[in-house]
Amino acid sequence: MSILKLLSATKEEDTAEVIDALGDGADTDAYDPTRHNFRPLHWSSERGHLEITRALIDSGANVNVKDARGRTPLHQAAFVGHDDVAELLITNGALVNEPDQLRFTALMAAAQEGHANLVQIFISEGACVNQQDSDGNTAVYLACSNGHITIVQNLVSHGADVNVCNKRGWHCLHTASVHGHPEVVDYILGLCSDINCVTNAGHTPHVLAAKRGHESVVTILNTYNANIKVKDNTELDALDDASQNSVDSLVNNENSTQNFLNFNSIRDSFNNCMKVSLPLIAIILSISFVKYLRK
Repeated sequence: MSILKLLSATKEEDTAEVIDALGDGADTDAYDPTRHNFRPLHWSSERGHLEITRALIDSGANVNVKDARGRTPLHQAAFVGHDDVAELLITNGALVNEPDQLRFTALMAAAQEGHANLVQIFISEGACVNQQDSDGNTAVYLACSNGHITIVQNLVSHGADVNVCNKRGWHCLHTASVHGHPEVVDYILGLCSDINCVTNAGHTPHVLAAKRGHESVVTILNTYNANIKVKDNTELDALDDASQNSVDSLVNNENSTQNFLNFNSIRDSFNNCMKVSLPLIAIILSISFVKYLRK
């Protein structure tokens, strides 16, 4: 019963009950089958409860214990952003570079979720900034995907390589472009070895931005003289993708398909998708024309 009492008290953040259960000899490494085989320390780290985490550690809890996914308590603190808990775990022997089953580290979790303070803590504790997960993604790649420019800059200043490709042939410029993060794109372009680099599918950053209708990103890439005529594996270039985006937006619009006989609905759907795609197409065409005049 003391084991169940400990798990329950930890989840409910009841410090007195936790201490009582520990006094009764509860196993600090007993697992919770309802949540990835979480141990009490996983729960307290995720919830950010410093005193319970300290009590568990003082009672002999393994700070590097893993759940069913191979994640440690430090992973859980990193995902949610509990700086004080993470520091306590590290002080008591938590391994900063310990990966889960997908080779995902605490640094990757903090970078992905935008926890800048934790990223700095992990770097200071010797986190490997270029370590890759099972998909080949690095911490800086994940930060770029989510637009965390401050974290991207910090990682780069500590040796992160923005040109490392993952298993799909994507690197930081690709993911920042496809997710529409102009500030990150502008920063990465100063570090990128090839603005026209292609993924395994043949996509350049320019094509990826055009596919998603990210006008500001396309504009930035154009200022760096991105080649708009590079074709992907389906023989489409950036202009083709911007145009196709207009058609897809119209065809896939729920209102226009359900009200196909309603002229006003069709007109409104068409106008809405044109507002998004026409400026993008115009930008691509204008840069192409300027390059033509310079020949």
